[in-house]
Amino acid sequence: AGLMGGTTEVCSLAGSVDYTTIVFDRDGTLYGLNAVQNRIDVINPCNCSFQLVGPTSLGSISLSLGGVTDEGLFGIYPALDALVHIDLVTGLGTVIGPLGYLFEASAIAWSDTAVQPYAVEASNDYLYSIDVATGAATPVVAITPGIDDPGLAVHPNDGALYLCDGDTLYHLDAGTGTLTSIGPLGLQGGCKTLAAPQTAVACVDSL
Repeated sequence: AGLMGGTTEVCSLAGSVDYTTIVFDRDGTLYGLNAVQNRIDVINPCNCSFQLVGPTSLGSISLSLGGVTDEGLFGIYPALDALVHIDLVTGLGTVIGPLGYLFEASAIAWSDTAVQPYAVEASNDYLYSIDVATGAATPVVAITPGIDDPGLAVHPNDGALYLCDGDTLYHLDAGTGTLTSIGPLGLQGGCKTLAAPQTAVACVDSL
């Protein structure tokens, strides 16, 4: 999705996979949770081929980039309302601790500016910051208007927050909680995950 809205198809995924959440690591590697097997895969964003990493041993989770010194990814595990850490060698998920709030339709994204992840959750329509040492979520601001089933990403250059919900891309003001519509995405289904490349990806940048 471009920041003016709209989408361009790069490639088509195999019918045997269903990636409910994806995230770019700092080196440009694209990871996805294949919800069919609850497994972490490495996805080639240029041709949609994939390589298996391994099962998370958890249920459905949403993925986030880790910090500069973290070797792995973070995720929200709604079944336990907990923050988890994902090992990128094995795919195994380890529970860090309880978020302290109900997290159902939710998304998480790391912010280098805040040096922690942000998370959004649709039952409470709130933006949270997450303590990666304990898993505890701290309410930041109410989101207006409300959200239903969002995706979340942080721009790697300026730290701005972007949210998708349904068929619309929004800018999310972390100070006021205000959603500003950027434009329709033109999707057949709703957008539930956003992934911002952390480094140049030739086949994406050329679009």
